[in-house]
Amino acid sequence: MNIDSTPERTKVRSIISDKLRLQAEDELFATVEMDDRDIGITVQGYEYPLVMIEKWDGELRVVVYADKDTEEPSHIIPLEGVAVT
Repeated sequence: MNIDSTPERTKVRSIISDKLRLQAEDELFATVEMDDRDIGITVQGYEYPLVMIEKWDGELRVVVYADKDTEEPSHIIPLEGVAVT
């Protein structure tokens, strides 16, 4: 794991692999970037964060970008239903 940190954002680069099979096609190279508003996950081979976890207007949600031809998210999943009270 490799960690870069600045006052604005922290980047964590890591490799996740299937330890049972240990085949190259099962490895996942990802970068996680965090700041005080969101967490973004970028996977090697893709240009931008595919998944963001963010706080928007006080609501925690997961935002998915599954269409490279638009800057708008394809899915927004609110998480208030799973909050522990």
